[in-house]
Amino acid sequence: MGSDYRSQTDGFEDGNAVHRILATISEAVNTDVVELRPSLANKLDTDALEQLLHSADETVRVTFQYQQRVVEIRGDGVIVVTDRSGEE
Repeated sequence: MGSDYRSQTDGFEDGNAVHRILATISEAVNTDVVELRPSLANKLDTDALEQLLHSADETVRVTFQYQQRVVEIRGDGVIVVTDRSGEE
């Protein structure tokens, strides 16, 4: 089973969802945001994600894989990064 890194925000209404997601991933992997590879924009449509989360309520969940982790973003402002590198 993977380990979780969790952060809590006040929501995503301010248009900084992608920044908060990147900050959480960077903390989870202990790497500076500018060093994250591949770029999140190469993995998904960050504008669409920002727009979705801007108007999301607490029932919204967005999940995607990044590196060897699963990233879950919840409409209530919770971001969870689960390390799956040790799983087969």
